[in-house]
Amino acid sequence: MSAGPSTVSGYQDQDGSTNVVRESLLYDLAGELADDWRRVVIKLGVPSCKISAHETNHRGSITDTIYKCLLDWKRASPATADDQLRRLRQVLEECGRMDLANRIVSMS
Repeated sequence: MSAGPSTVSGYQDQDGSTNVVRESLLYDLAGELADDWRRVVIKLGVPSCKISAHETNHRGSITDTIYKCLLDWKRASPATADDQLRRLRQVLEECGRMDLANRIVSMS
């Protein structure tokens, strides 16, 4: 989980390239989504069967459940990292999570 309202760089690989949405960003978001998580992952297009499977597999850890759902979305999306970030930000805004949406910054 992030330490405060700092800006989150949306994507960057360990080698400094900017071709993927960082998994650490998704984990940070998972730790902060709380009650809004199910609405967010459904709007992102994660199938209900996947959500249920993650809930079963990660009982006792809502953060892990949310993280796995966000990973499924990321991996299933053929979009570029910039497009994924735009979509993620849009969904967060639609779900009323401007606090999280405003922390996602595209580095393009």
